[in-house]
Amino acid sequence: MSEFEDFRDRVFTLYSDRQYEELHVLMDGAVERFPNRRSRITYWQACVDSLRGEPERALERLRRGVAEGMFWPENSLHTDPDLAAARALAGYGQMMKDARQSAERANSNRPEKPEVLLFAPESEPVRGLLIGLHMYARSAAESVPHWRPATEEGLVVAVPESTQVGADNEPEWADAAITARDVLLARQEAVDRYPDAAEATVIGGASQGGGRAAAIALTGDPFSCRGLVAVVSAYPDVPDIAGAARDAGARGLRAYLLTGDRDTTRDQVEHLYADLLAGGVEAKQEVVPDLGHEFPNDFPERLRRAVVFILDD
Repeated sequence: MSEFEDFRDRVFTLYSDRQYEELHVLMDGAVERFPNRRSRITYWQACVDSLRGEPERALERLRRGVAEGMFWPENSLHTDPDLAAARALAGYGQMMKDARQSAERANSNRPEKPEVLLFAPESEPVRGLLIGLHMYARSAAESVPHWRPATEEGLVVAVPESTQVGADNEPEWADAAITARDVLLARQEAVDRYPDAAEATVIGGASQGGGRAAAIALTGDPFSCRGLVAVVSAYPDVPDIAGAARDAGARGLRAYLLTGDRDTTRDQVEHLYADLLAGGVEAKQEVVPDLGHEFPNDFPERLRRAVVFILDD
């Protein structure tokens, strides 16, 4: 584990325990220690400022970050409950506008197509395709070990890397329309190479990628999905979630959701699970003991169970 990964895990643990004062101390000087992660750390610090009752300090921290070229996913700035107090302040809207302009400049030369890592199924016949979306700020290559075990269940596995980048030059799924385009291109590439994979599509994702995967599965846009695998997922950005869940249930969508009892997005996963069930979607949820905002070590076995649940009648 790298020094930053150790630091990140300590941040998430303290956050899960609501130890905001200790978090504040831990992150003091962290931008200087990890200059390649300055945007992410600045966002965490602003969240902690707001949670500690210092929303003005949070907003000023975000303003300074934008002035230095930083930006963050607009949906996070707009909905993150940690920033609720800061959002109520005059000037927050202008900060969001400035951050959006910074993001547009940074992504003005996006690649036309995403890099897609493809893996053939290990058994015949080909049963379908699993597309796995990486976490925010994780590469496709880092994500492959989590999704590739689905090849053992007869699935082609495609792991695309988003063409969008954040302020730390790490891949992200910030824009829903660009995400849909990238994922559609990844599916086309997989089906062109393995035509039988078109039989059934399972969309998977973790964290930010999980939220985007859930939105695609619920809306059927840009393609219909047989199943959803959402891991420590963000809540999907879908305007009419109840209506989308009813439509998805009528199409026969099945969903597997995983969170941890220490996951920072556990409430979002459980909210999504309830909405899916209310809409008639066949769904399973697992809450893994002692797990934070990460894949569990035994995820390959859990993924295989999820694929069986989704594809087997």
